[in-house]
Amino acid sequence: MRKTFVILFLLQAIVFFTACERPDYTDEIKNAYKSANHGQVIDGNMWSAVSQDVLEWLEAVSYCNNLYELGYSDWRLPTVDELRTLIKDCPKTESGGSCGLTDKCITEEESVYNCFEPQSCNCQRFYQEDGISYSKLGDWEPLWSSIPNDCQNDEDAWYVDFRDGGIHQPTASANVACEHHSPPKTYVRCVRQVQDHSQL
Repeated sequence: MRKTFVILFLLQAIVFFTACERPDYTDEIKNAYKSANHGQVIDGNMWSAVSQDVLEWLEAVSYCNNLYELGYSDWRLPTVDELRTLIKDCPKTESGGSCGLTDKCITEEESVYNCFEPQSCNCQRFYQEDGISYSKLGDWEPLWSSIPNDCQNDEDAWYVDFRDGGIHQPTASANVACEHHSPPKTYVRCVRQVQDHSQL
């Protein structure tokens, strides 16, 4: 009798622990990320969550290269062209807009000022004035790109500021020479290319 009781107890325990196995929340987690604008796919690119803290540019490069999010580890810093796909309601700087500042312009021209006028590459209206964000993902902060600025000082790069829909570089302008300075800090969203729908 005692032996039968022990066997029944063990069987009940097995059934209990089997029923209490942790369910697979993978899809729910991915959907939660997407609803929070993490994991959104725009023009073939998946976007990560925004970094919790502001980072220097080199820190941002390392952050994306080492990011593991949504089960993926192939994240990187986005280019200027890729960040422009996130801009909305600013026709000049949206993809294909009149702002001539593109990856090709920055990397191939002797001077980026051969490609664009700085004042033509923003919407000159800050979100503080009317609560508008120029980001499809609802960002209110500048985000780093992977493209170093004109100074080539390995400390900062071009960025898109979703407060004015503009594309900027921290240190150099048409009238200001590059000078040594403390590296600026801002936020980052990393990107990865989506090859097919099975990666969503």
